[in-house]
Amino acid sequence: MRERVNPTLIGAFVIGAVALALILVILLGGGTLFQQSRHFVVVFDQSLHGLSVGAPVAFRGVPIGQVTSINPVIDADGGKLRAVNMIVDIEINRGQIRSAKTSLVDMESYNDDELADFFDQQGVRAQLALQSLLTGQLFVNLDFFPDSPVKKVEVTTNHPQIATIETGLQRLGRTIDTLPIDQIIEKFTNVLDGLDRVINAEEIPRILAAAQGTAESSERIATGIEQQLDPIMTDLRGAAAAANQALGQARDTLDLEDGPAGELLRNLTRAAETAEGTLAEARTALAQVDHLLGDHSPERQRIQAMLGELTSAARSFRVLADYLERHPEALIQGKRR
Repeated sequence: MRERVNPTLIGAFVIGAVALALILVILLGGGTLFQQSRHFVVVFDQSLHGLSVGAPVAFRGVPIGQVTSINPVIDADGGKLRAVNMIVDIEINRGQIRSAKTSLVDMESYNDDELADFFDQQGVRAQLALQSLLTGQLFVNLDFFPDSPVKKVEVTTNHPQIATIETGLQRLGRTIDTLPIDQIIEKFTNVLDGLDRVINAEEIPRILAAAQGTAESSERIATGIEQQLDPIMTDLRGAAAAANQALGQARDTLDLEDGPAGELLRNLTRAAETAEGTLAEARTALAQVDHLLGDHSPERQRIQAMLGELTSAARSFRVLADYLERHPEALIQGKRR
């Protein structure tokens, strides 16, 4: 006979399986299974391609909830379509948006309607944002725009509505939609046609041939000028060398240290030095005989006259030597007038 199964063991196994399932649900749900949520509605009047149920709801990029449903609502009056609004239900985890100081505002004490009014006053707006450029997936982002108007759609919803604001990308898309694309394409086509007519005109080959002939003529002229410039440059180089040689000879001729001019200058210098020595000796002799001659004696006057002449001669030699040193060309050209 078979052994009887223990009911206690079966019960323990079932309880363990349920507990394990609950733990897995809590872990996979990120701890939000028993977390209370706030519910709001965001209404967009544009395509929501890329936004799906379960997409994140973020506050300045930080996930605080998720999209729970997306429903289009058609607004028609008298059989005419007025607008198509996309109603997006979102839930925000309670307690994730809170004040740093509870004395300022206690958001936990607000219900959903009061919190939506507080968002309107503080400039909190909802907008679509791009999750990834590769996938094109969107999410709902909340942020502060204090100076923006409160933009809401008059539509009946189950939850309070949060105002929306357009992104820069959406405004750019609206601007592109309003551009006269047909006119721009037509003008661009006309420009291309004009370029094609200019490029394929019958005059273009003649113009190119004339330009080629002009270029060849210019090249021949340049070659002829270059051939004529070679002997001219040779003559100029020879003239420059001759001028340099003449200048060197002139420098050698007027050199005050070598040649006749240098010899004459040395002789004049020796004569001036001799005159100065004679004058010094005469003054010494005059000092020795001064006590023999009176102040008004003829000998004294003659000696003084002779000393004056010697002094003038020595000064003249010194002036001549200085002048020749500054103007050595005077030995050839004479004194300037």
